Amino acid sequence: MGQDAYFVGFPFGLDHAKTYSSLPNVFGLVKKATVAQLDSMPDRKMARILLDGYNNPGFSGSPLVFRDLHQSGLTFKVAGVIVSYEASRSPVMKKIKIQENQITPADRAQNRILRADGQIYRLIDTDKVVELNTGIATAWDIGSAVDLIRNHPIVGPQVIGSFTGEDVGTQSHTPQQ
Repeated sequence: MGQDAYFVGFPFGLDHAKTYSSLPNVFGLVKKATVAQLDSMPDRKMARILLDGYNNPGFSGSPLVFRDLHQSGLTFKVAGVIVSYEASRSPVMKKIKIQENQITPADRAQNRILRADGQIYRLIDTDKVVELNTGIATAWDIGSAVDLIRNHPIVGPQVIGSFTGEDVGTQSHTPQQ
């Protein structure tokens, strides 16, 4: 916990990706977050990783990687897969211009007074809500994906040795005929 982690994606369908060589490699936007909590979920045989960092639609499915601080150089390892973000619903308020003498104790108690541009406004509830991104992203640990790879050994990612969540290889292999 407290370590930086990274994920990449194409939020909101942004197609501003860049290529950095003559190869047809396309890179999405890279995001950084701080690992805030590791939540073991034995009933699901996995762990949830909560991140302090913004995830938006288009990052889901991205690998979550972290730097292995026990190895020299820039060695990154896969920790999980980005799946969602925590949302919060907030009321939509409308401002009504008032005079200083119209401020009530209830306005103050509910923090419903706004002072802006030399004016005083009372905030009135519109009975509408807006969903906001809290900045807490969620990832599932990589264990489930490793189990799928082991149970379906086809051409694609290969799990190295006795995987314990520490080392994942991505070498392609051809199944035995």
